[in-house]
Amino acid sequence: MSAFLDKSKEYEVAATLVRERSQYNACMHSYYYSLILFATHLLVNKDGISIDDLIKSKTVNKNKPTSHNVIREQLKNKIKSALRYDKTEYASFSNNFNKLKALRETADYSNGKLDSHSAINAENYLKDLKRTLKKVYGL
Repeated sequence: MSAFLDKSKEYEVAATLVRERSQYNACMHSYYYSLILFATHLLVNKDGISIDDLIKSKTVNKNKPTSHNVIREQLKNKIKSALRYDKTEYASFSNNFNKLKALRETADYSNGKLDSHSAINAENYLKDLKRTLKKVYGL
């Protein structure tokens, strides 16, 4: 098992524990990073992309310069190719990824607080995103 996959599982467990303690803002960060680490695991261990290439490519794409956007774009391309006849599932993946990221950004950078409904949504987005990725990668 890869360290990225181990970390992804650890973040998901942490998110659930924190959510159960009604610390909804803190769990958003962990749900989101669980996805990023799961995706990194797939890109590195299944697609053979080196972590250095993922990090370097962030400087090449000036419109979306963060490593998270590079990871998202790599996954979207993979999903688009694998699910070319299922545009609904591709759109759902993209939409759920954006929603999970938006919840994490709200939790981290806004003056407001998120509630249990938002935390449950984040958990559901993560589960759905991982389910789609497992389907695409045949896991």
